[in-house]
Amino acid sequence: MRMSDSKKTKKQLIAELVQSRQRIADFDAIDITERKLAEKKLKDRNKNLEILYTITQAVHKSLELEDVYKIALDMTTDLENIDMAMIYLVDENSKEAILQVSRNVPEDYIHRAGRIPYPKGFTWKTIIDGKLRFCADVDRDTIIGPAGREVGTKSYASIPISYEGKTVGCINAHSFQKNGFGEDEMILLENVAHQIEVAIKNANQAEALRESEERYRTLVENSYDLIIEVSVDGRFLYLSPNHKYVLGYEPSELMGRNIFEHVHPDDRKAVMENFERTRTIFSNAAGFELRDIMYGNVFQLADPEDLHDLKKKLEIAIREETISGRSTIYRYRHKNGNWLWLESPGMPFVTSTGEIRGVITSRDITERKKMEEELIKAQKLESIGILAGGIAHDFNNILTAILGNISLATFSIKNEDKTIKILKSAEEACHRAKDLTNQLLTFSKGSTPIKVLSSIDRIVKESVSFALTGSNVKCEFSIQEDISPVEIDKGQINQVIQNIIINADHAMPKGGIIKFTAENFTAEHKHYDLLKKGNYIKITIEDKGIGIPIELINKIFDPFFTTKQRGSGLGLATSYSMIKNHGGDITVESELGKGTIFNIYLPASEKSMSSNKQDEKNIVMGKGSILIMDDDIAVSVLLEKLLIRLGYDVELASDGFQAVETYKKAIKSGQIFDVVILDLTVPGGMGGKETMEVLLEVDPDIKAIVTSGYSQDPVMADYKKHGFKNYIAKPFNVDTLSKILDGVINDQDA
Repeated sequence: MRMSDSKKTKKQLIAELVQSRQRIADFDAIDITERKLAEKKLKDRNKNLEILYTITQAVHKSLELEDVYKIALDMTTDLENIDMAMIYLVDENSKEAILQVSRNVPEDYIHRAGRIPYPKGFTWKTIIDGKLRFCADVDRDTIIGPAGREVGTKSYASIPISYEGKTVGCINAHSFQKNGFGEDEMILLENVAHQIEVAIKNANQAEALRESEERYRTLVENSYDLIIEVSVDGRFLYLSPNHKYVLGYEPSELMGRNIFEHVHPDDRKAVMENFERTRTIFSNAAGFELRDIMYGNVFQLADPEDLHDLKKKLEIAIREETISGRSTIYRYRHKNGNWLWLESPGMPFVTSTGEIRGVITSRDITERKKMEEELIKAQKLESIGILAGGIAHDFNNILTAILGNISLATFSIKNEDKTIKILKSAEEACHRAKDLTNQLLTFSKGSTPIKVLSSIDRIVKESVSFALTGSNVKCEFSIQEDISPVEIDKGQINQVIQNIIINADHAMPKGGIIKFTAENFTAEHKHYDLLKKGNYIKITIEDKGIGIPIELINKIFDPFFTTKQRGSGLGLATSYSMIKNHGGDITVESELGKGTIFNIYLPASEKSMSSNKQDEKNIVMGKGSILIMDDDIAVSVLLEKLLIRLGYDVELASDGFQAVETYKKAIKSGQIFDVVILDLTVPGGMGGKETMEVLLEVDPDIKAIVTSGYSQDPVMADYKKHGFKNYIAKPFNVDTLSKILDGVINDQDA
């Protein structure tokens, strides 16, 4: 039972007062301790947040992983109980966990634990499990290695670092105290690990972006194609560096300028229309007027609610424009003034800020255009050749009959007779007709020049002299002393030289000088696109005449193209075809009012020239038996009459079968023919080539001459290959016939 205060003694009251004050003091002490603990906890949490904020800032500001690692460990070791910290990353090649950065770690530890082989220690345990690992007392831990124990570690925490769902490393924190890590420290370390994961992701993405940029920069800067970025109003925004090498312009010279400025005036309209078409497609897709998108941002012009649909429409327009694969072919002026052909496909795109731009890739197709022109030219020539080849045989047979009969007539008339002059004029007319036929035949695809080893020096001077007879134009020759011989068809090359010289003469009506140069020339690699690597002779014919207009220079080799009132348009066309058939090339350069230069390239021969004396005799009489095979009765009868007048015995055959049978009968009777003359073409029958194959089986020593109205047939050009001893082209005169027969009978080389 409690006593009332009035009955208590003073002593008792004092004791109770002291007890009461003690209880109050105890309560105050407890309150202060809890408050201090709470304050410390708050302070620690604020510090942890500050650490995490600093690391997060570092992650977003820097793409250098090492910088982020260092800041993370600097801040982590600033915590009270963390004495050492380190970051390990896995090396997939060596299967080791390699120390990246560390703080407060002795050199001996780094030496021993800088590379941890799989699967040792708690580092690999964390990496393999992919989970946070915490040890409050290493005395109870069986995983920590000797290096960790010996450095003084009493407790540790190891937090995995992941990237794209895979553990790639860990953060290790060591404390020299037991129970060195509280809940807040563990949360902080997990957050630090997460920020490092973000840093690794950012760094890898940045590296991938750098590699991508470098890859595309390398492709653009090393591409032969010209690559430009253009604004919607047609200004250069970017030019690849190779503009300097292809077009001669530094990119800085063109930056900001109009892309159509250097386009050829004749092509500019089509190029601008193509560009305008693309702009219109996009303005329609965006639903705005063209003037609105010229300098504006289509995303800003659009209603925010329509932005998604707008982007979709633009994507469709870009895709359709890209799939169409449209490209423009046009001429563009090089800085040196020359015109290059470019082929330019383009692709529009929309920037992230809503600006419409275009990427245009241009390729120099100048050489391709030249080759296309050459092909078209060759096709034109081939068409004429087909026509010419069809009429040549019959036409030359007719000329042979005419020419032969003229020769027969001259046998019957004395040289003093005035009729001889008339017959000679008729004979010359036949030869001119023959030359015209041969000009047409040079266009034929199967036309092959009949080549002999020749010195160009001997040929060109005669040709030039003949072409300039009676002219007020002179020619200056400069021919290399040791110029290589060439294997050529003399008649054709004579014709080429004369055609060009006559044109030069006409280009200088008031007179002047033609410079004629011939020299050895070596084509290295591909000196000229249509000239194979090898040795050539180069003939240059230069005049100071009126020149050729630039719009006509690509037409001068076209058949029947001429600017002369009385020209046939065949001279340069046949020259072109003849040189091509010789395996050479012919080019032309000209400037209006300054003159023209023709360059002719002919393959050089490795053979050496021998000095052969020309037979000065005209008609050569002979004796022996001749078998003639020709389907044209007029030609056969004529040849028979001519050969009888020359002293020969003659038998006739109308086709190959009859010729073979006649030859076999002659062998059986012991009357072998001295020479067989075979016409190459027999419509509907066995021609000369096939007949010769059979006759060679009958008599391997047969002496045969091939003849044809198609003088440039490959068999005529390579007659020895087919077993013939010589050839004679229709039409021919009695002089030529007599000399060839004499040479074959007496085994003289053709």
